[in-house]
Amino acid sequence: MTFFDPENSELHSDPDQLTRQKNARRLNVQSIDYAASSGIINGYEVSLTKCSCIDFSRRRKPCKHMYRLAHELEIFSLDGEVINDPTVKNWKEQQLERYPLSEKFQGCSTIEKQIARECYNLRKLLIENPNVIEDFEKTGILSLKIDGEKICFEFKNLVET
Repeated sequence: MTFFDPENSELHSDPDQLTRQKNARRLNVQSIDYAASSGIINGYEVSLTKCSCIDFSRRRKPCKHMYRLAHELEIFSLDGEVINDPTVKNWKEQQLERYPLSEKFQGCSTIEKQIARECYNLRKLLIENPNVIEDFEKTGILSLKIDGEKICFEFKNLVET
């Protein structure tokens, strides 16, 4: 028994499920095993009964990957234009793009990850405000204005490496 058997048809008209169906129209279908009714979509292992994505593991209802697989197997029809888009990234790829250092800190404690994230954000802020660096080089004081509030860091005994 799968989510796509006729007795489960009511499930697919739920507003949340309709959103997943819409999102299923534009995914990266990497491979389909028609004999096993499974595939790899956006890097996730998908069948008609389960998917390795976070959405399915949390909700235990069909995710967009499962809807796309069912469409490819011609047992469920998605409304609208359906395209295979290799540029669509899965959740992990999106996170790595959003937080490029996150993979390097996987073995770190929560506080270490938090410090790394704040350093990364500070680096971005400094790149956006080059005059701050010039002032720091002259005074040894890093002054930033964040949300209208002035924040100062004083560095002493810095050694060049």
